[in-house]
Amino acid sequence: MAFAGDQAQNVHYTPNANSTFQTADLNFTAKAERTRIAFYSIYYNTRTDDMSSLCGPVIDDVRVWFSGAGRFGLGGPVWLALGLWAFILVLV
Repeated sequence: MAFAGDQAQNVHYTPNANSTFQTADLNFTAKAERTRIAFYSIYYNTRTDDMSSLCGPVIDDVRVWFSGAGRFGLGGPVWLALGLWAFILVLV
């Protein structure tokens, strides 16, 4: 299960054998300037007395991408128009 702010999404993993992996894409919408992302599994854990033993799946290679939406909800055409206007001012 993955959490970001007040949103949650599930990813189900069924291993076929040892050393298998599965990729997943999760989409969240940030509700604030800083939004915490957390991953949680109720079935698997790591042993606290032996940090070299991993029990269950391991989350690796997490990538967080900016969606491209404006900070104040302005879309691409608005930023394009503002950029063109600034370019014209520089030419004048």
